Amino acid sequence: MKKIDWNDFRFYFMLAVSWTIILSVICGFIYYWVTSSAWLSFCVIVGLLVFWSLIAYFLAKHDKKS
Repeated sequence: MKKIDWNDFRFYFMLAVSWTIILSVICGFIYYWVTSSAWLSFCVIVGLLVFWSLIAYFLAKHDKKS
């Protein structure tokens, strides 16, 4: 099992978080406007953050082929 490089993880995670914030604010606003449910749009934002953090973890884990 390969040891994870936490610098790579931080890089990918911050990239993912910045994109997630941009996308989730847009999607959350549209979703809130359509459904008028702040709780559901909050769940969508949290779900996206969890999803992207998992992707960042696996990208950092498999990035360096050493």
